[in-house]
Amino acid sequence: MGVLLPWANQAVEEELPQLGEPGVVFHYVRFVPASGTVHSDVLFENTVAASALYNELVMAEMCEALGLASEPCTITPSRPPRSWKSPASRTG
Repeated sequence: MGVLLPWANQAVEEELPQLGEPGVVFHYVRFVPASGTVHSDVLFENTVAASALYNELVMAEMCEALGLASEPCTITPSRPPRSWKSPASRTG
C-alpha cells in the first residue's frame, strides 16, 4: 500500500516516522534539478535495488527469529516467480 503525500517534506519528517517500520514505504519522486534536491535522480534509479535489499534483510531477520528458511527468487519483468499462477489457471 502506498500513500501520496502532496504536502511534501513536512509530512515526511513529521508523519511518516509515526507509522513505524511495518508502515514504511519507499517514497520517491523525480524532482526538477533546479529545485536543489540532492541526488534525487540517483535515489529514483536505485529505489528498486534499495527496496529489494531491505526486503532481503527483513526476511533474513524474520526467518532467524522464527526458525524458518527462505530461498532467493529473482523476478524479471518478463518472468513471474515459479510459485505464481495466473488467475485463469487456478482451480478452486
